[in-house]
Amino acid sequence: MHRRSFTIALLGTLGLGAFGAACGLDFGDIANSAPSGTGTATTGQPPPPPPPTGTTVVPGSDATATADAAVDGSLPNGLDGGSNLDAGDARPPPTNVAARVVFRFEWNGICGFDGLTPLYCTRNEGTFGAQGRYRGASAQILGTPGGTPFGTTGVNAWRADIGSGPSTNAVDIDNAIDVIPVGGTPPTMLTVAAWVKRSETPRENARIVSFGPLSGGNPIFELGFRRDNETKLQFSVDEAQDRGRDSAQPSLLTKDEWTFVAATYDSSLTNDHLCFYRGTESVTVALVNCTGYPNRAIKRGASRFSVGNAANDGDRQAAKKVSFPGGIDNVFVYVGAALDIIELTKLQRD
Repeated sequence: MHRRSFTIALLGTLGLGAFGAACGLDFGDIANSAPSGTGTATTGQPPPPPPPTGTTVVPGSDATATADAAVDGSLPNGLDGGSNLDAGDARPPPTNVAARVVFRFEWNGICGFDGLTPLYCTRNEGTFGAQGRYRGASAQILGTPGGTPFGTTGVNAWRADIGSGPSTNAVDIDNAIDVIPVGGTPPTMLTVAAWVKRSETPRENARIVSFGPLSGGNPIFELGFRRDNETKLQFSVDEAQDRGRDSAQPSLLTKDEWTFVAATYDSSLTNDHLCFYRGTESVTVALVNCTGYPNRAIKRGASRFSVGNAANDGDRQAAKKVSFPGGIDNVFVYVGAALDIIELTKLQRD
């Protein structure tokens, strides 16, 4: 990966309690551009096989020994001939579909005022560039996933703290209708991924990512977990999260442990439309299970994109307690792409 240079200026804990930081970051990984052609990232040769489940490696080394690029300098973008996914990789965009939303929480600053009260936002590096506004949630420095073999690499100093207090806390993009691209064939595929760190606060059908109308109607999609004593992952398309599908395996979100979670959906398949994935800072991401979830339409509509809570205001009532209890970092949403395990491994380490 290209080295990232950054400058952080602490602006204080004003307004909604979000820290403000201005970071000059060079991100060449995933946002805003895509290679030509189709399929996964092209490096001049077929992609290497996925790393074995549960592999633990020495920091700075990799889960596989297959070289990621030619050694003769013929490949573009600074790709090296070392081990796969090592720190020298330029990591081109994973697919021919660029991410629509990328929140790394590395830039958090004042994006407006409510009277004299500053409003804080975080940058969206995806192709839908609207910033995410902190509502009750705050940007927290340090304590992010990384520093171990399968944690994130490079600069990753900031995270979003949704918190265990008011159930209205979230990071929101309002009027996010353009998250679903306009025109052409309606998308049949989705990928949603994030790092999360759960605290032990009572929650039911807690949302990690939600996209849908502010009131009335069905969510476009939602990813979260069922309850604190079970923590099965849940994913839904065109219906509420608890009406969608659960992962086959429970206990996927250990308390106070950073966990990388992802769901991919492809309605064009004959079966196994929805797949769940999980990894940690010490274990590479691996498939949990795939399940049938047919005939779900990825729709457009006036909507809100929310990290850490339901998009729908009615579901944010205190009695329902559906906000995510804890921290969230590095959120990725791809509309029109169901990433494979190799690409998810890149997101886990990015």
